[in-house]
Amino acid sequence: MSLNNKVFLLPDRLAHYREPVFLEIAKILKNKSKTLYLFYDPNDFQITKIPIPKLEKLQKFYKIFHVKNLYLSKAVIFQFGIIGKFIIKRPHILIAWGESQRISTFIILLISKLLKTKVVLWTHGFYGNEKIIKKAWRTFFYNLADKLLIYGRYSTTIAEELLPNKEIYTIGNSLLLDKSKFEFIDKDSFAKHKSSIFEKYGINKKKFMELNKNCTILSFVGRLTQAKRLDLIIKLLARNSSNNLVFWIIGSGSEYKTLFDYAKKLKVLDRVHFFGEIYNQSKIKSILSVSDIFVCPKNLGLSVCNALASGLPIITTKNMEAQMPESECLFDFEYSEFVDFENQKLLLDKINLMSKKILLDFKSKFKIVEHYYKNFDPETHASRIVNAIDDII
Repeated sequence: MSLNNKVFLLPDRLAHYREPVFLEIAKILKNKSKTLYLFYDPNDFQITKIPIPKLEKLQKFYKIFHVKNLYLSKAVIFQFGIIGKFIIKRPHILIAWGESQRISTFIILLISKLLKTKVVLWTHGFYGNEKIIKKAWRTFFYNLADKLLIYGRYSTTIAEELLPNKEIYTIGNSLLLDKSKFEFIDKDSFAKHKSSIFEKYGINKKKFMELNKNCTILSFVGRLTQAKRLDLIIKLLARNSSNNLVFWIIGSGSEYKTLFDYAKKLKVLDRVHFFGEIYNQSKIKSILSVSDIFVCPKNLGLSVCNALASGLPIITTKNMEAQMPESECLFDFEYSEFVDFENQKLLLDKINLMSKKILLDFKSKFKIVEHYYKNFDPETHASRIVNAIDDII
């Protein structure tokens, strides 16, 4: 055991959804007599629009310091203030987010060899779609670290092939969502709560019911970006055989106007409802839980947690080069389906099959929620991380 008990935690940003796992990590390491330092940029929200948690709980465990993040588009390429603290404090271990475009982290990786600091990169790793130069750079970058902590099995497999002598661990992910129970317990209370959502958010229920008595509500929550390809769902609504489908979208982003205009162009805007940006987890759950199926054509990440916690079956793509690692929890899960959303006929078939399946089994919602807690518990996530670095603590 090292006499140097300092551990640095350097995320790219202090997102509100990271707080639970940071607290769990801290509780474990405090029991091992570690002095913990947490770094973040308090102005990140202005760029990312992702809320930063209140610091009261974290300050009980961490000494908190500010850095200044330099962005290129949405990516952090340099964190001012960390290199100086790293040299002065000389931590025994640095756990840093491992995006290979971050120049400050690359400099720290080089300095760490002189200071004999163990650097652990917490990262998505390889996506599987890297071109030759990017793959070579990421391989070199990750090889400088002492250990790699990777979210998903798919990326871990690629990393193990490219870095056969590196210590690599799959750690999964976590998200502590609202633990409240559903605002319904049976089909009658479900119908009542569903009506309250229509009223609260100004959705024309009469017009909605005129579309089809067996209308299926597709839903999505997350950043509205081009990578998600939500336009493919709007396109599906325009098919003659899809007039029983409605699409609810929670979130904002660069693609909002494009999606709105596309729905208007295809004359399906009356069946697409944009709720806008909502971060309150209880509100998100109350909306999603009365929809029928969660859909995400590509780039499905932590929003899978919102869907599962709301009791929703999920339809997405199985092409892992177009996915985030959180989607791996859906493999071999009875309430998930995989399809290429470009194949609109097959997509509609999958939706219809899933609609029939959940109609026959109202209790499916509770089974789906159990799957969420099984895969995204912060305590389990923290244990995987600490176990991976146990030999250098």
